[in-house]
Amino acid sequence: MRENQRATIIFLISLSAVTLWFGYLIARPFLMPILSAIVLAIVCYPAHTWLHRYVRRRNLAALLSTLLVLLLIILPATLLGIAIKRELTEVYQALNARNASDGGWIQHLLRLGDDAARWLGRYLELTDFDLRASLRDKLQQASGFLLGKAANVLGDVGSFLVGSVVSFLTLFFLFRDGR
Repeated sequence: MRENQRATIIFLISLSAVTLWFGYLIARPFLMPILSAIVLAIVCYPAHTWLHRYVRRRNLAALLSTLLVLLLIILPATLLGIAIKRELTEVYQALNARNASDGGWIQHLLRLGDDAARWLGRYLELTDFDLRASLRDKLQQASGFLLGKAANVLGDVGSFLVGSVVSFLTLFFLFRDGR
């Protein structure tokens, strides 16, 4: 009977360890948003207590505090994104205007490639090398690569949005129930 109890205890401990491991695997995507909400709650808790003095209802005070933190995060991020977009647009327009007189980007790249091939042709035998076909293949590879990266970015944006929702919901409940 003693040996049977030992086997049962070992089995239950092993089963508990496997269950905890699977629970960790399920919770792992949410750990960083929850930890960031905890940090934000600790940092912003003095402002929440000040607001809670004036707004007596704790759900409303927690909602207002959460919205205030959300505004303090989103507003600078949005302004920074707008500034980066404006700068990139200006750079693109400046480069595009410079190359528009030459026939655009593709013609400019082909002309540069032809110049480089002529220069290399003085030193190497390049009769079997088709620079235009090679450049076209490389551009197709680059466009495929960029398309794959764009799909990854969309997936990352989705993950970011889910993490943000989890983080701000956690922040709301930390403000509401925290002491």
